Amino acid sequence: MMRLMFAMIFALSAAGLGAQEPDALEYADSLLSAGDLDRAEEVFSTYLVAHPGSTEAHLGRATARSWSGRFDLALQDYSAVFATLPEDPSALIGSGYAHAWAGRLDEGKRLFGALLERDPSNFEAKKGLAYAALWGGEAAIAVQLFEELASQFPTQSDSHAGLAEALMAARRPERARVAARRAEAIAPGRTDLHWIERTARRAPSPFEVSLTAGRTMFDGRAGADPSPIGIRSVDVSVRPSAALTFYGQYDNGISVDTRALAIGGRSVPTYRLAASGVWGGRMITRVGGGTRSLPGGDRQTLTELDQAVVLGSVGLGAGWTGIFSAQGRQEHAARLGATWVPNPGWEISATGHLRAVPDGSNGMTGVLTVTRRLHAPIDVTSGVAFGRTADTGLAQREVFAHIVARLWAGNGLTLTARRQFGAGVDPFTAVAAGMTVGLGRR
Repeated sequence: MMRLMFAMIFALSAAGLGAQEPDALEYADSLLSAGDLDRAEEVFSTYLVAHPGSTEAHLGRATARSWSGRFDLALQDYSAVFATLPEDPSALIGSGYAHAWAGRLDEGKRLFGALLERDPSNFEAKKGLAYAALWGGEAAIAVQLFEELASQFPTQSDSHAGLAEALMAARRPERARVAARRAEAIAPGRTDLHWIERTARRAPSPFEVSLTAGRTMFDGRAGADPSPIGIRSVDVSVRPSAALTFYGQYDNGISVDTRALAIGGRSVPTYRLAASGVWGGRMITRVGGGTRSLPGGDRQTLTELDQAVVLGSVGLGAGWTGIFSAQGRQEHAARLGATWVPNPGWEISATGHLRAVPDGSNGMTGVLTVTRRLHAPIDVTSGVAFGRTADTGLAQREVFAHIVARLWAGNGLTLTARRQFGAGVDPFTAVAAGMTVGLGRR
């Protein structure tokens, strides 16, 4: 949506757009404004056959091509403009954004800076520099630049819209909501900032503690009394910056979801520490480790590594977990998955898991999930898992549902229901509920 707005700005800022042939160029401009980019490019191209030197048509076609993601073709049109008008402001702005959208942020900054040297008060150039910082993962710098822009141009809706985006990237959701509302108050018709409100109400706090309690009920075999209600997990998250998060976890799931341990009243909690970082604007890396002691004094250590990359609306991830026993036994688990976010209200993901154990078959599991994000800060995730267990190679199935409601400034409740069954597992039904409390300025 933001790119469409830029496209409209570029088209409308081209001086004398319909000066030579009003009907054709005005029609192309209307197509551009309506988002019919292929048709707009076709009309501009047809016009250029008869008027090859038309600056207006080259600028219009370049805008259509930039928004379509054909940045190099757009730059050819901008070069045609520079050949006759080397300091044309619209071409400098347009080519700056084309380079920035293509990931060539330094070149984009250079072009925005070149325009500012000649016109120090140029709004679009200053906005371009701020967005280049934001897209380059420099959230703090982007916030500073957009704050200056909003101070200098308080009646420009885009000043506050950009500030809202930068504040979200810097994990300042409450301030982002205020900036987004200012932008919408100035331009009531814009809808591209609705995601700010939706996302801000779900944003985590700098320091969070989550407690989950639940009960597991095994199917009716002799001695298969349900696990008593108890604590399943305690999670602590610390976020010193927008790009870095530390985690700590107490997880007692293996104790209550394993029949022999649950019936015997044995507690085998796992303790984990992890850290995740966001870098390069689209890369997410998570590393961690943990420890637990199984019955019989078998102490195990866990090592985990996950890497994800975000490519527009698609995220790709891969991970590995190693379990190393003091008795020399090793297990390894690998995972590979993809997530698709078609719009702010939906998320669909698929992940494959491969678990290798000594003296046994490899376990394989596929997990499919669908998440519905309501306009209120409530997310409902449902999914299925299917595959075979690692030790026996027999079938394992699961269906589950998970609800997260962050109703009070990031604080909220969770509810989870699971049903696991199949020849390779002890079937059970588990329910759990939790609470998350956050501290610190959001």
